[in-house]
Amino acid sequence: MGKTSAATVARDMMRSFPIRAGFMVGICGGVWSEKTDIRLGDVIVSQQDGMHGGVVQRDYGKMERDRVFRRTGTLNKPPRPLLNAVQGLKAMHLRKGSIVHQHLKDMISKYPLMEEEYGSPGREQDELFDASYDHACGDSCDKCDRGKVVKREPERKDGRPRIHYGNIASGDEAMQSGIYIRDDYLV
Repeated sequence: MGKTSAATVARDMMRSFPIRAGFMVGICGGVWSEKTDIRLGDVIVSQQDGMHGGVVQRDYGKMERDRVFRRTGTLNKPPRPLLNAVQGLKAMHLRKGSIVHQHLKDMISKYPLMEEEYGSPGREQDELFDASYDHACGDSCDKCDRGKVVKREPERKDGRPRIHYGNIASGDEAMQSGIYIRDDYLV
């Protein structure tokens, strides 16, 4: 967990393999909003947006008076070929739609034992709590106050995962509170 571990692994792999570009893949929590309806199982792809290169290091900055955090500096933008590839992928998804759901279905069909670990837990597990709510302790939300669940539009008609493009927040600590999330990035 964290950029130091990821950088160490990347450096060691570059010593052993002729790597020209790398992709970071991980599991994250999405930031739902009226503008970006992120649901459980959706895929987030970083894409350059405004002054950010696709990834915003959310804990890189300084704390000012009244506990106001101001981000300083930016991460390098990805190389042009990667930016072009993401734009091409986005254009293809806009024209033809995503087939992520078919890939998942094929995987489970070929390797049924993977369903327990990688299958969808079901849409009923996709609960969005108010950002200011402090959850009850534990690994699940069984003891959480259901009155703090945010009402959203009903389930999507097709129930398929969507692909979202935009800035991704990165940092060295796990976010346990939604209060500190800024809305200039998706995740």
